[in-house]
Amino acid sequence: MRLIFTVFLLLAAPAMATEHNTPVAYDLECNAHGAKLTFPEGTVVYLGKSCDAAIPGQGEGRWWYAASAFLFEVGSISRRIPGDLNCPAMPYCTYE
Repeated sequence: MRLIFTVFLLLAAPAMATEHNTPVAYDLECNAHGAKLTFPEGTVVYLGKSCDAAIPGQGEGRWWYAASAFLFEVGSISRRIPGDLNCPAMPYCTYE
């Protein structure tokens, strides 16, 4: 039984890791205040230069970089997006 479980973990681990690094489609607009991300389903997320985040109608939260990705958290909505923001004036925000 232990062997079967070990084999399962070895086979499932790459799939789990791949899911975390799957590219996410979004349109990016850089502006004087930070960045605006628009996702295909219509969600718009604003990321500010003071590491703040906002989704219209959902509230405000924060964003940060971690492990080759950036993340945002607004209310009950959180998302991890592989890669960096390609807005030169954006700071390197950390989770606090």
